[in-house]
This record gives sequence, C-alpha cells and structure tokens, in this order.
Amino acid sequence: MDKKSVVLAIYDSLATGRNAVDGLLNAGFRREDIGLAAKQGVGEGSLVTVTVSENERAQAEEALNQFSPQTLTLRDTQWLAGGAPDEIPDVADYTAVDLTE
Repeated sequence: MDKKSVVLAIYDSLATGRNAVDGLLNAGFRREDIGLAAKQGVGEGSLVTVTVSENERAQAEEALNQFSPQTLTLRDTQWLAGGAPDEIPDVADYTAVDLTE
C-alpha cells in the first residue's frame, strides 16, 4: 500500500483557494481527498489540503502552485490528524468550507 501524505497550501483569498480546488479536480484528484478552509476574522485567506499517494505528490504540488500559494507544505497524514500544529498561522481562525456548494 502506498504511503499517504497531505499537501497543504495557504492562499491569500477564498476565491483563489476555490480555484486551486478546481485545479486539483481538473488534475484528476478526488473531491473526498480535498479540503478547503476559509480564514475568518482579520484578513482573508484560505487553506487547501489534498491527501495523496507518493506517486501523486508532484502532480498535486504542480496543480496547487499554478495559483501562487503563500506557502506549500507536505506532511504525513498523522500530522493532519494531530490538528495541524505550528505550520499554519492562526489555525483556529480557519473554518471548513463545504465543497459540495
């Protein structure tokens, strides 16, 4: 079984995050493997995550980089399960967005 990782990208707006999600979908990633969260409160922004196998990693990074993320990081899936500490500034300010809208 392929080891799973999480690629995450932080964007400066929710609209850009939605565009990145569309880019991942167009690249063939499954909706259930993609997450989107909007930054609430001061400032605007979004966080996009996609769970990938080792052989999908470069494709996911390429799709996300098309939308000029502020940061792009790869983490083990256990990191995400632990609440995504440290690397995401003000992580508590992000709220999940329903991708079925």
